[in-house]
Amino acid sequence: AKQLAEARRTRETKAAEENAAREAKTAQARAETERRRQTAELAERKHKERVARAAAAERKRKAELAARNRRPQLQKASHALKQKRVALVIGNDGYQSLPGLNNAVTDARGMAAKLRGLGFDVILMVDVGRRAFYRAIAAFEQHLSQADVGLVFYAGHGIQAGGRNYLIPANAQIEDEADLPLDGVEAGRILAAMKRAGSRLNIIIMDACRDNPLPRRSRSTSRGLSVTAVPAGLSGTAMVYSAAPGQTAQDGPKGSHGIFTGELLQVLDQPGLKLEDVFKKTARRVAALTHGKQDPWINSSVKGDFIFRPAALAAATPKYAPGNAPKSARRTGSGSAELLFWESIKDSTNPALFQAYLEQYPNGPFAPLARLKISETPTEKVAALPPPSFTVEEMDETMVVLKSANVRASPTTKAEKVGRLRQGADVDVTGTTTVDGRPWWRITHAGGKLAFVWGPLLGRPAEKAPAPLKRPAVGIYSERQPGDSFKDCPDCPEMVVLPPGSFRMGDLNGGLNAMARPVHDVRINHTMAAGKFEISRIEYFTFVTSANHEPKKGCYVQSYGRVKLDPDKNWLEPGLGQTETHPAVCVSWHDADKYVAWLSQRTGHSYRLLTEAEWEYAARAGSTTKYSFGNDEDQLCDHGNGFDIVARGNSSISANVDCQDKFAYTAPVGSYRANKFGLHDMHGNVSEWVSDCNHANYQGAPANGSAWTDAGGCGRHILRGGSFSVSALYIRAAARTSIPPTIRMRGLGFRIARTLSK
Repeated sequence: AKQLAEARRTRETKAAEENAAREAKTAQARAETERRRQTAELAERKHKERVARAAAAERKRKAELAARNRRPQLQKASHALKQKRVALVIGNDGYQSLPGLNNAVTDARGMAAKLRGLGFDVILMVDVGRRAFYRAIAAFEQHLSQADVGLVFYAGHGIQAGGRNYLIPANAQIEDEADLPLDGVEAGRILAAMKRAGSRLNIIIMDACRDNPLPRRSRSTSRGLSVTAVPAGLSGTAMVYSAAPGQTAQDGPKGSHGIFTGELLQVLDQPGLKLEDVFKKTARRVAALTHGKQDPWINSSVKGDFIFRPAALAAATPKYAPGNAPKSARRTGSGSAELLFWESIKDSTNPALFQAYLEQYPNGPFAPLARLKISETPTEKVAALPPPSFTVEEMDETMVVLKSANVRASPTTKAEKVGRLRQGADVDVTGTTTVDGRPWWRITHAGGKLAFVWGPLLGRPAEKAPAPLKRPAVGIYSERQPGDSFKDCPDCPEMVVLPPGSFRMGDLNGGLNAMARPVHDVRINHTMAAGKFEISRIEYFTFVTSANHEPKKGCYVQSYGRVKLDPDKNWLEPGLGQTETHPAVCVSWHDADKYVAWLSQRTGHSYRLLTEAEWEYAARAGSTTKYSFGNDEDQLCDHGNGFDIVARGNSSISANVDCQDKFAYTAPVGSYRANKFGLHDMHGNVSEWVSDCNHANYQGAPANGSAWTDAGGCGRHILRGGSFSVSALYIRAAARTSIPPTIRMRGLGFRIARTLSK
């Protein structure tokens, strides 16, 4: 019985434990289910939040994109005036690649409202992209062509580089100064638009003199804006900067106005102020607020009087109207209103009020006193550009006037005009100089006085074209010594002087095709200069923009042994990851020829492409080996950019040079060692156009270094030097090939020459 009872208790205990375990397991399962449900709900909520945020971000992106690319709309002035006024107001705060700003949009909106109240039709744009920026300038130009006064106000990032000011669109992708010409908007475009519109008065206000937002490692200048040059022929222009050149403008708190614009808006409320008075008062207030750290700057060529609030002049009436004057003041006759007017202004120091009196009563009894008051009113001189500093290179030459030209007292378009030259006249030129990147001739003018004429307006007469080449006296060179380097203007290509000499031209070492034979002797009988580097993108960009050159679209691209025309590629976007210091590519022979013609006109010196013999002479630099440094192909990576191990990863063709030159495509010019003449990149990087026509071989080639051309022109032009995409064989000093002059390729650029002695 005891055993049975014990067995029963054991079974009951076990059953209870099993039941408890089942209940615990069930509870655990319920808890796990609940946890999973809560986790799923949380995940679903987070997913919905992410979707909502993404949708909101997409709506914001589309709204910003629409805002940046919207077409500009003209807001009519709240008060109509006889004088037609148009303003373009732009403010950018929200930048994609640069630090955001606090006040630019607020400043722009405040300025737009103020200008509408002053009789301006206003185009207001905020946080605009590059395309919308250009559209706004075009729309402004169109409206300005039918107006008398044009005003542009810009608040946002502005960066100076290379003496130029760039206004930065909100969507600009700028990492260093090389991106500025591509993504920025040069301030000179606004002045050019004003010039084309032909308005009588132009006002440009730049509240963009903030500290350079680029990382210090990627910039050459750091503070403020430079002074933008006003194009020749654009008179009646006032350029206003929120800070002096080299200074930076200070932002205000978020959502408020910047210091300069905030003070300017207050001064614009004051009646009767002339243009210069408005900005002088603003400058004094800003300087006081910033304790002299920020001095607004104005450069003005405005000769007449412009008053922002002309209605205030009409309000410059007597202290009491004639009908309400006290009996003692009342008069009869036509002079009573005039007398009351004079009594109300006679103690004023505002010359605008006396000018208003003269306009209404030019022959009144108080007219002499009014004129005296105006002449005695103390005026402050408007801050202007300092006189240009320059050095003159002496010369003695007679030149011809290519186009009727103004003669200036000093080499700047702001200088006093002291005369004019008619087209076709001969002029005695005594020197040349460059100021702000612009060439000027110094001439002997009427009465033997020295004066200046802008470079492109004079040229050498046809009968004084370069004579046949002659050997100079031994040891005597016309300007400089061999090995010297020089530039004819600050942004001109750097040149290296080469000596006269003899060399053996052609395939001295064997292995090249019949084009490079027979080997023959050539004598270079003239002192010349060759480009130290291949023409860079920034140098070519200067030409394209200055000469309004429009290269044809499309560029030939080589990929896996095939060459095809890519219509989306061009010199500006060849798809090679280039910066401004890389060589210009996708350039035809005709493009290169136009470049040297433009540079010759700009500098007054005879630039050209190298002849083929000159090119090989320059490349060999006295050597007789395959390359200027010797015959060891494995050293090529120290001396040039060819098809090496780095390039192997970008092509199905195997590299035949077992070294690394660090660049799969083009390299910045001057990345490799120079040869003994001081020239870089003569082996590889880009193939270089020369002036010679193609011939099957050297039979009949000139022996004096001159160009070998054909009477009917060249169906094909010679290329020299090879490119980043060819093997070591084709970047030898003697290697040559040819293509039609219209072809543009990603591995094709050019180098220039200048004859120094004849």
